[in-house]
Amino acid sequence: MPFFHWLPVKFRVWLLMKLNLGWFPKQKNMTDAEEIINSIKLLKKKELKILFPEAKIFNEKFLFLNKSFVAYFGWD
Repeated sequence: MPFFHWLPVKFRVWLLMKLNLGWFPKQKNMTDAEEIINSIKLLKKKELKILFPEAKIFNEKFLFLNKSFVAYFGWD
């Protein structure tokens, strides 16, 4: 779901209770939905570099905006 991570937490919880979203099936109760929402954290490029210090970080773009980061190592 595009821009899901920018939506308010309560709205994300509500959506997860009403819809199957990506890897996450529709949740039956609010506690489980909140737990899933709170477990998701988007990493900044610096945080990804700390996790993978020897990897090169590729900025995947869509319409000139960064869509995601890809860490790769050993494919020079």
